[in-house]
Amino acid sequence: MSLDSFNRQMQVTRQHLEMLLQLFEFSARQQLSVEALTPVSTNLEALHIELEKFYIVLETLQLGRQYYQELFDFAPDAYLVTTPEGIILQANHAAATLLNLERQLLMGKRLACLMTDQGRRAFYALLTYLRQCDRIQGVELALQPYGKPSIYTALDITTARNHKNQMVELRWLLRDITEQRRVVAELKKSESHYRTIVETQTELVWRTSADGMLIFINPACSQYFSKSPEELIGQSFFDWIPEMDRIRVMQRLASLCQETPAATIIHRMILTNGEVRWQHWNYQALFDPQGCFLTLQGVGRDITFECPSIVKS
Repeated sequence: MSLDSFNRQMQVTRQHLEMLLQLFEFSARQQLSVEALTPVSTNLEALHIELEKFYIVLETLQLGRQYYQELFDFAPDAYLVTTPEGIILQANHAAATLLNLERQLLMGKRLACLMTDQGRRAFYALLTYLRQCDRIQGVELALQPYGKPSIYTALDITTARNHKNQMVELRWLLRDITEQRRVVAELKKSESHYRTIVETQTELVWRTSADGMLIFINPACSQYFSKSPEELIGQSFFDWIPEMDRIRVMQRLASLCQETPAATIIHRMILTNGEVRWQHWNYQALFDPQGCFLTLQGVGRDITFECPSIVKS
C-alpha cells in the first residue's frame, strides 16, 4: 500500500469514527437504554482499535520512508530518478553537485539537456534499449554540468515497472570517471613510450613470472636467441642457465623483496646452438602495495668478449 492511499483510507476511517461519536453522543442525549447503546459502543471501540493500528502502521511507513529518503539524499554517489523520457523527478545532493545545479532546479529538467551532443545521441539510444530490458550497467556517457567543462560518467540504469509491466521510472546511478579516464590515457601513453624504448633497445630485455616463465621479450632478445617471440614466451629462462650457475641465480632472485628489489648477477647462458655465453643482468622485482610479487624484469647484455678472464674461468 502506498503512503498516499493509506492516508486516504485513514481519512475515511476518521470520518466513520466521527460519525459514530456523533451518533453515540446523540443517543446519550436521548437517554436511550444501555441495550440500545451497546452496538454503537461496540462498533466505536472496534473502530478505535483499528484506528490505533492504522496510526502504528502509518508511523512505521513514515519512519521507513524518511530513512530511505535520507539514504538516497546523502548517498556518496549521484542518484537520479527520471520518467521513461528522461525528465528528472528526484535528485540527491551528490547528483546536484555533479551537475552543478541546485536540486530544486534539476526537478522537471530533461537529463538530455545536461549532456554533450555526443552523449545526447547515446542517451536517446539508451532510452530506446531500456524498453526491452530492466537494467544496463557500466555505460559511459559524456555529461555537460551547468557552467563547467564536460565530464565522463559511468552509468548504472534500472527500470521500475507497474503491475502491467509498463515502465514508469528510470533510476540512474552516476559516477564521475573523468580522472580515471585521464589516468588510463596517460598510462597508455607512457606504456607506448616505454614499449618504443624497450623494443628499440639493443640490450636484452624481458619480464618473467616468479618461476622464471617469460611473459615479454624485446626484439633484441628474439634476435639474440634466434627464435621468434612466440617460441620464447612461456619458456623458463632458468632452463637455459647451466646447472652450476642455476641454483645460485635462483637463490639470489628468491631473496628479492620490497626493501631490496634489485640484483645484479653475472652468469652463463646456453644458446639454442649449444654455445655457452657469459651475460650481465640487472634484475628488478616489482611488488603490489600489499607486498605481493608481481613480476621480475631483467635487462642484460652479453659480456663474453668484454671479460676474457671470466670466460677462461
